[in-house]
Amino acid sequence: MNKFDFSLRYHEVFSFINKNQDKPVSRYLLKNINDFFTLIIEGAKRKFKDDQNTITFMLNNNSLNIENKVLYLKNLSKKVKDLSKIKDFELWPVILENNSFWNSWRNLCLYYKFIEDDCEDISEVLANHMSNATAPSILLYLLFNLHG
Repeated sequence: MNKFDFSLRYHEVFSFINKNQDKPVSRYLLKNINDFFTLIIEGAKRKFKDDQNTITFMLNNNSLNIENKVLYLKNLSKKVKDLSKIKDFELWPVILENNSFWNSWRNLCLYYKFIEDDCEDISEVLANHMSNATAPSILLYLLFNLHG
């Protein structure tokens, strides 16, 4: 594949594809999403500025491999607003570890409920997140009041 310079608008390209899924060019790109993603990420000069619908679309896209989803998360300027909309549970720890979600009671309680069977994992991930969190009081509450 040839490398193109998408530096002017690449940060919005996935929003364009999501909003125009019925267009031939978007259908083609969706069929080749991993190759296209690799092209875009190689030319990345800024973080992706996708809206919440596109973030959900990208993270739930079964054709996009897990490695590219993780790269997408790490190169996203916005945070996941509602963790419950992300159906690929393998991404939840990555979202938390990268501080890529809105600190809300709902998101943190969903995450806690999701991994409550693995108490060591929840303690480690939340402890790591706590040092970077903008709302550590929520995390402290979860660690000391819900983690029994």
